Amino acid sequence: MYLAEGFNKEIFDKFFAYKNDIESEVGHDLEWERMDDKVVSRIKWQDDTLNVFEESDHEAINSFLLNAMKLMHPVFEKYVKKIEW
Repeated sequence: MYLAEGFNKEIFDKFFAYKNDIESEVGHDLEWERMDDKVVSRIKWQDDTLNVFEESDHEAINSFLLNAMKLMHPVFEKYVKKIEW
């Protein structure tokens, strides 16, 4: 998930306050990158065994991305509703 411009650091911090809960509900550790020296922040789940430049990995990459989206979307949606904005 990329958080770009505007209040992205504030949004990142609000999600980060629930880091352990979010990771528990997703079922995986996520990489939390506030990137204070950049405009964006990022929360990601990455599979380092796959290579986008290897055509033989493309099907596995698609499966990984779909699975990650299915797991992450409902969890982050829950916290978007839970967080006071």
